Amino acid sequence: ATFTCESPCVVPTVANAAGGGVCKEAGEGEKILPFTSCTTQCAAGYTQSVKYLSCRAGTFTPKSVECNPDPCDAPAGVDFVSKEGSCKEGKSLTSGSSCTSQCLAGYTPSVATL
Repeated sequence: ATFTCESPCVVPTVANAAGGGVCKEAGEGEKILPFTSCTTQCAAGYTQSVKYLSCRAGTFTPKSVECNPDPCDAPAGVDFVSKEGSCKEGKSLTSGSSCTSQCLAGYTPSVATL
């Protein structure tokens, strides 16, 4: 029988991570033991691309995590809005994208895009 001695993984620096870092179990630059996992976390308004990073032989799997901006909801409560919704692009918009306003026939949006 044989065995290996494995090194820990270093918690990466991730843009828009939660205040204590991207791993709940250890801070940025700290170490996670091999054969354990890091529960990922992001700042408010951001969602992590993966829920866990597993440490094995000094490397996380998957290799990285991103904190992506949460989508935005299309405006609600607008009078005389189109039956398809307030934005041509749908009810949920990717952060940074535009909303093309739409109204019922006979009405014109006060602003063409948001």
